[in-house]
Amino acid sequence: MREVRGGLEFRNELIRAQAYYAIASPARQHLHRRVGERLAQRRQRDGQPILLEVAWHFLRASDAGRALAFALRGAETSIAVGAPYEAEQILGVFLREPSAKEFPPEIPLTFVRALMEQSKADAALRVLDQVLRDPRLAPEQLAEGAAMRAAAVFLLNSETGSRYFEAADSALDAARKTANPKLVTKALFQYARSGLIVGDIDRLHAARCELQRMVEEKKAEGLPLMLQTLAYCEQLACDVRSAASTFEDAFALTVDSTNPSEIITALTSYAFCKYSLCEFGVARDTYRQALALSMKIGDDYKTSVLCSKLCALETSRGNYTEAIEWGSQSTDYGGRAVNQPDYALSWINLSDAYMLTGRANEARACWGEARKWMDQERNWQIRVAYLLESASLT
Repeated sequence: MREVRGGLEFRNELIRAQAYYAIASPARQHLHRRVGERLAQRRQRDGQPILLEVAWHFLRASDAGRALAFALRGAETSIAVGAPYEAEQILGVFLREPSAKEFPPEIPLTFVRALMEQSKADAALRVLDQVLRDPRLAPEQLAEGAAMRAAAVFLLNSETGSRYFEAADSALDAARKTANPKLVTKALFQYARSGLIVGDIDRLHAARCELQRMVEEKKAEGLPLMLQTLAYCEQLACDVRSAASTFEDAFALTVDSTNPSEIITALTSYAFCKYSLCEFGVARDTYRQALALSMKIGDDYKTSVLCSKLCALETSRGNYTEAIEWGSQSTDYGGRAVNQPDYALSWINLSDAYMLTGRANEARACWGEARKWMDQERNWQIRVAYLLESASLT
């Protein structure tokens, strides 16, 4: 043992494991149960955020029933503070149980939310295909699941835009049945983006008009999210000045930061608006703010996208060395990401930075990588960008 900050710990994991498994299994379970009970009492008394720790102790005590409530609340808290992997780990244990189908639908839905916070679309869809057929789902739960399914289909980028169209339509239909402004807003985000994917601008304009009506009605519930989504639609419609102003209105309100992904999306879009308005300093700082949050929650997809945007920004400013550094990080993170639908853009932006420094061989190599990804690219906007850059390179 050794003393660390006034406490004792084992010198290495092997010694700890030997000491742990030297205790008979019934005794270990009893100790875990007692520790879980004491920690649960301390939380009730002191309000300490130790829900997941309590849940793990009850699980190791083979008391899944008591663990479940702590696990669900702890998972929701972990997602809210930007630690979705912790939520994924504990809820995954419950969903691997033979009796998983008997658990309330909140368990798989929260598990999917944890996966989507990390852009793990494949795993999320496998769970959603089952949970969305659960007759116990309340309308709000069905709408939330449908919106997450649409987001997952977007990330997979594996088919033509028709599948994303259908998923976005289903999400919007489900949300409208709830009359919940936040759920409708989230569905409208998917609806607008689905139009951009295949170049159907009418969907984007329809979403923008509906959001404008919702904002004018001043529905207090979800107003910051409505403004952010409206600003996103304005940005997609190339009205970046209006979009920047709308984002600033949203940021000025008290926003509950219960969804890190929504915060990252809003900051990224706002930074792009400032970049388009040549306010490079604000754009750089905002991109970096979003990047720090993305890295905190461990989302390699969003981290790759943000590094690529910083690459493009520094290229525009003539800081080619920094641009290459950011572009290289983007391709590294994108290669590790479970899903990266914008990966071709990472290579295109890095190629530009290399070309402008006279490093033609590296630029051509990057372009070759981009060409490989374009064979499976379904995003209309990215295909247009690729063709324009191809003409420029030629």
